[in-house]
Amino acid sequence: MKKHRVRSKARYAAAIPAILVVALVAFLTLSPPQRVEVSGPRKAPDFTLEILDVDGLAGRSLSLSSLNGRPVLMDFVFEWCPHCNNMAPIVERLHQKFGDKVFFLTVFGS
Repeated sequence: MKKHRVRSKARYAAAIPAILVVALVAFLTLSPPQRVEVSGPRKAPDFTLEILDVDGLAGRSLSLSSLNGRPVLMDFVFEWCPHCNNMAPIVERLHQKFGDKVFFLTVFGS
């Protein structure tokens, strides 16, 4: 009779996590979605970057406020990142499409 009790306790112990997962999934799918209020576009905080060229610091800087509200696409690229390398042709196509309407800023990392 003791063997039967040990087996049933083990079954209950194994069933508890499964029941909790089912309850969590039911709660997440059956609870009503919450409304999110969107107040519209917000202005990004100003920042200043030192401009680098192939020889190092170019002695110039760029601040976000100097772009006078022009949209900015900021792309972070790392040599070791395959996704970053895949993004290069996409950014190039966006540049061809939008040209000077959008400021394209690429930040290289290592």
